[in-house]
Amino acid sequence: MGKVNKKNALKRKLAVEENDDKKRTKAVAVEEPVEAPKPGKKQKKVEKKGKTKVVEEEPEVVPEVEDEEVEEEMDDEEMDGEEVSDEEGEEDDEDEDEEESDDESEQSGGDFLKETGEKIDFDFEAFPLEDEDKEGINNMLTQIFLRADIDLVGLGKALIAQSPLGCVIGPAEAIDDEDNTTSNVVYGLISMLPQIDKDEKYAKDIFALLKARATKVVSSVAKEFDTALTSAARLGLFVNERMLHFPDAIAAPACKSLLDDVAAMATPPTHVLYIHKIRIVEDENEEKEAPEAATTSGGKKKKGKAEKKRLAAAALAAKDVEYDNGEDAILLQLPTGTAVHFDYQCNSDADPGSKFAMQKKDSITKMPYRRAVIMDLARFKAFLNAVGSV
Repeated sequence: MGKVNKKNALKRKLAVEENDDKKRTKAVAVEEPVEAPKPGKKQKKVEKKGKTKVVEEEPEVVPEVEDEEVEEEMDDEEMDGEEVSDEEGEEDDEDEDEEESDDESEQSGGDFLKETGEKIDFDFEAFPLEDEDKEGINNMLTQIFLRADIDLVGLGKALIAQSPLGCVIGPAEAIDDEDNTTSNVVYGLISMLPQIDKDEKYAKDIFALLKARATKVVSSVAKEFDTALTSAARLGLFVNERMLHFPDAIAAPACKSLLDDVAAMATPPTHVLYIHKIRIVEDENEEKEAPEAATTSGGKKKKGKAEKKRLAAAALAAKDVEYDNGEDAILLQLPTGTAVHFDYQCNSDADPGSKFAMQKKDSITKMPYRRAVIMDLARFKAFLNAVGSV
């Protein structure tokens, strides 16, 4: 496990398999031989009009020369040629590395990519939560809340206390790490609290965060969300988080198992809170059509706070949305049950330059947001069923 595809190695594609005997999703390497270069010819670079092209040529036949002085000149030329050939060979290797890197970075199909763009081949499984997962669970929760003041340690302990409900995703084989003998490696977390204990610090922190961010949205939405947040008979918390670029397919067996657990609960939650990562995409080259405020005979009326929030909400709704977890895109489209939500920006909560901060390339800006959703039990079960059936 943990093998990284290297230059001229066998190309690998990632397929996902599910083992019914135990919740297990396996990354399988499908090998395809790489075509070897044809022997018998040398390659060199030919420069033409500022461009470099690789051409093949037959080996040169050097005629025998009797004159010693001519032989010495040829020896000197051959030595110089060998030095140039070595330099050109290094450039060839660099070009091949760059071309292969581009080819690998463009391949898709569920490959798990590191931040460097390298593909790694390994097996992973779903495991019940345990105390040795604390650090890994805290890392997953940090991806959701970033630097917001939330008692993540307390929330992690509450999730572990619900075990065997839910699961963590980790390597199928133990990883030898002499510096870390007490913590498990966690790639993902899919679990829930059937009922949030509103007296716990983590619950108070989450509620305070959502209420503070909701003040920046349209008042009617904020009021509806606050009502659902505070008046639900049994409000649960759903957590679905994994490392960036991790295959979406890992969510299917975990959600299917969680749905079975929820169906077996004697007192399931009446509503479920789910906070997940999205990005709002904006293209600077697109024309922006800002809605006009109401006008009077004296000209445009000054916009009040409510009007500004309404216009901001309308502009936000018109922009494209990217989901870090692909399955989250269907949540608000399901016809079963009800759900209320709002989106809040969290770029200020991310460290500058972090992979969770704002991304900008050319004219495209991707701003990090969090979508907070409160759904009834019917919508939650429909969502788990839809994801688990993929």
